Amino acid sequence: MQSFNFQYIPGSSFLHRMDGRTKLALLACWVVSIFLFYDIRILAVFLLGGFLLIPLAQISFWRIRRMILMMIGFVTLTAVLTNILTPSYAGRFVAVQHPLFTVAGLTITKETAFYSVMLIVKYLAIFPMAILFILTTHPSRLASSLHRIGVPYKIAYSLNIALRYLPNVQREFMQIAHAQQARGVSLEKGSGSIGKRMRAWVALLMPLFVSSLDRVETVSNAMELRGFGNRRSRSWYNATSFTRLDTFTLTASVGLVVCSIFLKLYVFESFWYPFGP
Repeated sequence: MQSFNFQYIPGSSFLHRMDGRTKLALLACWVVSIFLFYDIRILAVFLLGGFLLIPLAQISFWRIRRMILMMIGFVTLTAVLTNILTPSYAGRFVAVQHPLFTVAGLTITKETAFYSVMLIVKYLAIFPMAILFILTTHPSRLASSLHRIGVPYKIAYSLNIALRYLPNVQREFMQIAHAQQARGVSLEKGSGSIGKRMRAWVALLMPLFVSSLDRVETVSNAMELRGFGNRRSRSWYNATSFTRLDTFTLTASVGLVVCSIFLKLYVFESFWYPFGP
């Protein structure tokens, strides 16, 4: 059983050299721009652009393949739930609905199915930039950068701890999974039905939740004993400075949002459905 990798990967790419504040602003502008559109053509461009940045950041697709598969499964499940909960939602954009098939009294239309595909592309387009932000940003340098732009150091340090403990939580989850497998619980493919394995995976969350609370209590006690929070400010061991690359990236990020707003207002105003009424 292999694990996911949510840990910072050292490197020398242009994303690794960027300041944490710049990457955070880039991620925010990227997400805002994506959520402006309901046009799958534009969203496909964002998706392609995001995935092209992964090799440029010196990160192997093979190394993050499980995260990609997990994200595809998650957004697909979200789209299916959207169909179940709001089967006529696409009617807000397309007046005429064409039934595609009916399951358990629920009629899925062609327009809703296409809307779901658009949602999958939209959510997937966010993923590359989000994962690049985590994998190319050292948690301590990000915390110091946030503090330098005015974020209270307690909040910045909380984010630092959260990012640093992601690999620990991940490792603990795998240890619990291995322990359950040693007791005969079916988790691997081919060891039981999909429903049985999904229930087994969900059952792993409770011991992980309890152990995570124990870890939080241990860390908070240790920080309190060392006097964390007694002063208004603090120094940082890791810090980065703005460079021309950061200035250029920030300018390009703002330009991306401005361009997206213009396109949303005057070109790609609403949901794009290519198959007509």
